[in-house]
Amino acid sequence: MQVVGTCPTEIGALTQLEQLVLAQNRLSGQIPSELGKLINLVQLDLSYNFLTGSLPPELLNLNRLQILSVSNNELKVGNVLPELRNFTDLQIFNMAQSGVSGSIPYANFEQWTLLTRLDLNENDITGTLPTSIGLLTSIVSFNVPENKITGTLPTEIGMWSGIKVLSLANNQFTGTLPSEISLLQNLGSLYLEFNLFFGTVPLSLCRTTSLVADCGRYGTMSCDCCECHGI
Repeated sequence: MQVVGTCPTEIGALTQLEQLVLAQNRLSGQIPSELGKLINLVQLDLSYNFLTGSLPPELLNLNRLQILSVSNNELKVGNVLPELRNFTDLQIFNMAQSGVSGSIPYANFEQWTLLTRLDLNENDITGTLPTSIGLLTSIVSFNVPENKITGTLPTEIGMWSGIKVLSLANNQFTGTLPSEISLLQNLGSLYLEFNLFFGTVPLSLCRTTSLVADCGRYGTMSCDCCECHGI
């Protein structure tokens, strides 16, 4: 049975609650500001509903969150990422299809060192990836496809020793892949298509991973072990 209607404001009385999972229901309306009273929450999952509007500023009180997912609603959260940088316990962060705009601040990755999964698919994120991505030493899955991210891939990506999924598809990345990408020996899925990359995917990725990778359709990439979207 699915939950239908708006999220009741009375939920703010559950101040000892540690997990609130309302994913895959038919919730509508805005996220109530009363959720900000649930200061003991470690998991908040409102994904796959019909919620609208932005994130209420009161949610910034939930700085114990380890899992935050509001993906696949009808939200327009805007340039919210700088405001979330102090969520230092975050391990899973999912704002796919949430109307996120602006760039990813350097300071966020300085603070999110426990992060294992990042999902920012299908938003309106601009700018370049900050070099502070190298501080995400616990990252396993990094997904930012279908945005407007530009620039080259930082060499600091080589510090992601545990990364298994890396999706950069449908952005505006340029340049060659950094040689440090060869250090990602646990990488199983690499998606590069529909960017402006050029050059060659290192053969070392073929030898050290069960790689499923796509090549940039609008670039001049080549790869001996990829499924390539050629020109």
